[in-house]
Amino acid sequence: MKNKGRRDGVAMIMVLVMIIIFAALILAVVISSTTAIRRAHFYKDKTIALQVAQAGIQEVLYRMNYSRYDTGQYPAFNTPSEDIVLAGFPSGAKATLMLDTSCETKIISTGTYRGRTAEVSVNIKGYAKLNDTLNSETSGIPEAFNKHTIYAKNLQFSGTPPSNISIKGNVMSESITNKPSGLTEATWTETIINLSDMVHFETSVATFTVNLNLPSDPGVYDDTYTETGMLINSTYPGGISVNDTPDPAPGVYWSGSTYLFGRDNSNTNPEDFNSGGRTILVQANAQIPNNAGNVTIDRYFKIAATKNLSIDKNINTTTSSNFCLDMTGASLTIASGITITGDLAVKEVALTLNNNITGKVKCNKDITVNGGSIGGDVISSSTITISGGTINGSASATGDITVSGGTINGSVLSNGSITISSGTINGSAVCYNTSSVSHTITISGGTINSTNSDYDAAVYIHNSSSGSAGTINISGPTNIVLGENQRSGIAVVAANGTITIGSPFTINYPSDPPSQFAIVNYCGNSANVAINANNFNFRGSMYSYRNITLNDNTQTITGILVAGDTLQIGRNTSIIYDPKPYLENSRVYKGFFWGRRRYVPVPGSWQIRW
Repeated sequence: MKNKGRRDGVAMIMVLVMIIIFAALILAVVISSTTAIRRAHFYKDKTIALQVAQAGIQEVLYRMNYSRYDTGQYPAFNTPSEDIVLAGFPSGAKATLMLDTSCETKIISTGTYRGRTAEVSVNIKGYAKLNDTLNSETSGIPEAFNKHTIYAKNLQFSGTPPSNISIKGNVMSESITNKPSGLTEATWTETIINLSDMVHFETSVATFTVNLNLPSDPGVYDDTYTETGMLINSTYPGGISVNDTPDPAPGVYWSGSTYLFGRDNSNTNPEDFNSGGRTILVQANAQIPNNAGNVTIDRYFKIAATKNLSIDKNINTTTSSNFCLDMTGASLTIASGITITGDLAVKEVALTLNNNITGKVKCNKDITVNGGSIGGDVISSSTITISGGTINGSASATGDITVSGGTINGSVLSNGSITISSGTINGSAVCYNTSSVSHTITISGGTINSTNSDYDAAVYIHNSSSGSAGTINISGPTNIVLGENQRSGIAVVAANGTITIGSPFTINYPSDPPSQFAIVNYCGNSANVAINANNFNFRGSMYSYRNITLNDNTQTITGILVAGDTLQIGRNTSIIYDPKPYLENSRVYKGFFWGRRRYVPVPGSWQIRW
């Protein structure tokens, strides 16, 4: 009996222990289950909050692109924030929309549900500013540039059948003629396109003035040197021989036929001559010989008709607008290699220079620069020809400009036409006018580096006249370098325009990926871009208000082709969409305004905060 009682006690203890163990396990299971349920509800609510936040971003994009596009303002919600309830989510879910106070192009959507929040933010591609209208010319991006490699009203393929054609990217057009087969890497969309209302190329800096600022003939002169060696002025109203003693005209000698400036009155020694701000008329031949003293001419200096001025030694002038060499009916000879300290301002005679001039060169006749160095602008109301030397300023002319060598550290500006075969232009090549004229820029070589230029394109024709025309021909290897100020590499803005590329050339952009179009032809009446170059391997986008033609030569273009009328693609052509500008640039592209805009997120800018 005693042993049995002990066994019953042990069994009781074992039962109690098992009860405690099972109770602990049950409690642990209950606690774990409760925690898991709570955690599941937490993540469920948090996920709903995230979905609400994401839907809030899509709601903003829908409003900006569709429901409020015509009348709304960026960013299409009340500022500084707006709470919205979105259909399809549980009761109590809402999204709070706002702009990042430090960046107006970043939209933030905060989703809230049952006390849980999640935040989604994204940058909007293109320029955007608070309270700007959604269809503003500067907001969003043009629809034509929205992930397209081809955007044209009419798309035509040449060849029967078309062959050796490759297109990689999205293609949108209104009609397609002679479409080749097997282009599996292209996505085709046919829809109504009115590009003339959708894309507008805006220019900001185009004008210039060819301003010689040459002084007028005074008519009456402080000093007159007669044909007989006499000096007439207020001191000697009756005239006196310049060779008299004491010397009435220091630094001037009369040889019997020619005045020698910079020589004493016996022509024995050099003697300084300084016009001293006095206007001078020389009625005979004049010379500054190579054995002259220091010669300074700082005011109006006129040589009579049929006479000659010969400058054979370094001279000093001035940068004052009162200075000028008036050679009306006369001739001028400037020895090669001499230095003129100051400006060289000349009237009524063509200049041919191989000299060092520290200031500007101004002439109302033709200017030819064969060498030497010019410290400022070269300005002509006729033509300019540059074959050598260095110009540390711009070259501007009302007539044509030809560049076949040398270096111009400024822009080449013509109211007529420009021809470039070699040399370096550290600026833009621009033709501008407001009258009904035809401009041509022909480039067969050389470098145009517009990094420091303020003009909208490196090669640029701009004429607002209704009867104007512009033609740009590239027929040789050319290197074009763009800066941040350019909106395009090559551009024509006129009534009628033709751009012909007959040779491969290179455009270097200021950043990679590029934010500028390579070629723009924005001409309302007739606008044609023709690519005839063989082995044309080119990175850049092209826009024509009317037509673009790619002939049958081997061509590879990486970029966007946009044509308001017809894009014709020849055989042996490869067109590849370049996604980098769209993916990495906040604004695509510079210079384009008007028309239907698109507000799209900047890829890679999405951020989630739990």
